[in-house]
Amino acid sequence: MKDFNFFGPYISTPKRTRSKGIFVVVLLALVFAAIIFYQYSLYQEAKGLEKDIDEIQSYIDDPKVNEDLNRVQEKQMKGDSLQEAFTQLETLELQLLQTDILSDEIMADIDSQLPQGVFLSSINLNGTNLSLVGFSEDYDDIAQFAHNLRAVQSVQTVFVPQIQKNETYYGFSILSTLAKEGQNEN
Repeated sequence: MKDFNFFGPYISTPKRTRSKGIFVVVLLALVFAAIIFYQYSLYQEAKGLEKDIDEIQSYIDDPKVNEDLNRVQEKQMKGDSLQEAFTQLETLELQLLQTDILSDEIMADIDSQLPQGVFLSSINLNGTNLSLVGFSEDYDDIAQFAHNLRAVQSVQTVFVPQIQKNETYYGFSILSTLAKEGQNEN
């Protein structure tokens, strides 16, 4: 037999809640909103970067800036070439100082050794080899000059390869070797 519940129409049946569906919809809406916000922030950042790039490009394209930049580059090139020339001059000066062994002192020493009546017509220096050419009225004065040159501290060797008699004088040449500075002299 069938039971009848006379109060059945008054008893409400619990309605099904759609809380799971609402939760899923709200969750999807939040994820979608986060994605849209992230895309919007990326878009704004890209716009800002494009604006910065445009400002920098307009600064670069400015004729006054280009003129100033060209002037600076010219000055830098001149400065570099001057620095290179200065370095080359320093190197050349150092080389000259190393090879410059015929100083005023040596010339004064050679001049002080000249006996009266002996005259020099040329002095040639090739490395450390010194060549003296001159003339004298007396043969003995040439020998005395060669002997006196041996007393000069910076002169290492003295050699008289030739003496020629002309009508009224003797022509001579003397070859000698000079000591470099710092070298053991004599």
